Amino acid sequence: MKARRVNFWSKFSLTTRILVVFVSLSVISLIVTGIVAASNIQGLGSYALNSQISLGEKAVTDSTLALENQAEADLLRLAKDQAAISDTIFQKIVADTGVMADYAARLWSQPPTAGCPSYSMLEKPADVYAASVYLIAPGIDSRTAEPEINLSANMDDIFIPVAANNPDLTSLYIGLESGVFRVYPWMADIDPGYDARQRSWYRQAASSARAGWSELYIDAGNRGLMVTYSRPLYAANGRLIGVLGTDVTLKTVNQNIINTQIGELGYAFLIDSLGKFIARPDLSSGDYRWDESFETENLRHSSNPELQQIASRMTSGETGVAKTDFEGGQKYVAFAPVNSTGWSIGVVLPVEQIVAPVTVTQDKINTAAAEASSHIADQIRNTQTVFIIICAMLILAVAVLAYRLARSISRPLLSLKEAAQAMEKGELSREEISQ
Repeated sequence: MKARRVNFWSKFSLTTRILVVFVSLSVISLIVTGIVAASNIQGLGSYALNSQISLGEKAVTDSTLALENQAEADLLRLAKDQAAISDTIFQKIVADTGVMADYAARLWSQPPTAGCPSYSMLEKPADVYAASVYLIAPGIDSRTAEPEINLSANMDDIFIPVAANNPDLTSLYIGLESGVFRVYPWMADIDPGYDARQRSWYRQAASSARAGWSELYIDAGNRGLMVTYSRPLYAANGRLIGVLGTDVTLKTVNQNIINTQIGELGYAFLIDSLGKFIARPDLSSGDYRWDESFETENLRHSSNPELQQIASRMTSGETGVAKTDFEGGQKYVAFAPVNSTGWSIGVVLPVEQIVAPVTVTQDKINTAAAEASSHIADQIRNTQTVFIIICAMLILAVAVLAYRLARSISRPLLSLKEAAQAMEKGELSREEISQ
């Protein structure tokens, strides 16, 4: 095999062999150099791109963390502020009810000689906001109830100014032990079977002998869900005269009390001391009637353990903020107590709303990274193309130089070889050799 290789190689001229050796060495060197250079160029490109992506991701992570930390502080402050605002509004309702109770106490202790006009649901006044309406509970004789109907008509003198100065109040009323019920402003849609003494707001105040807020219930006047602040009214001898009440509808609580600072990004909700909802978006009475028992959802009984924990902290009167998954996404829930009622307000804000600016920045970074990747790939291809052209030119130049060098080396050697062959044949004289 070795002899064959020698014979094959010996078929070429010396010039060709020298040329092949030089060109081969040059080509191998250029190929090795090209591979190393291309690898380094590719590595530098990848490093630059990965560094850019890494810096972008770090910036997004840091920005997200900073935004969320700031959002927690802002949301907690918002919950405290909204709780304070709500507390002020509820305290005003309490104070207004106290003013009406003081007036009623004087009215029943010192009845006036002249009374105000009194209207039933069948007697509509010229201005419904200038008078109240009375209703007698089923089974009560109207003649027996007439003295208190006439006396309670004087409550208009306090109902009208209180309602005018507090737009959050839907209606003001007094329910009497005699079975008389009077409500302001005048309305004609109260169910004839209505008996105030059987309603939760009345029984709660009468049985506890103290003022307080009711649970959420369905209004008998077709105004939907509402809460009532009620206060018992006693005569000088301690006899229960009746109960005063002020109504606030769920709509009013949602729009005018607990959501005044929230804006469009989030919403607020209100729960009582047991965890039952007083107010929240989309809460309705459904198909329930006013005289049916209505039980609102209890947040402490939620199927979400994290919401249960939040509800437990809220009903304990704590102030705080937590992040949890519900309603199809991650939400922040900040909460603070409404001290005058014993309730707690919660403010909900989606996490995606908080990090929305970072999402926009991340999209821009991803777009820039894609453009940079494309640009780097183009530059690498251009560099490789230029390098291949330069290598080809170098190989050609090396081939030309190697050819000339091979000829310059091989020509004397060939002449010497020819001379030696001629001497061996005796074709050259000594003088010719010496020359």
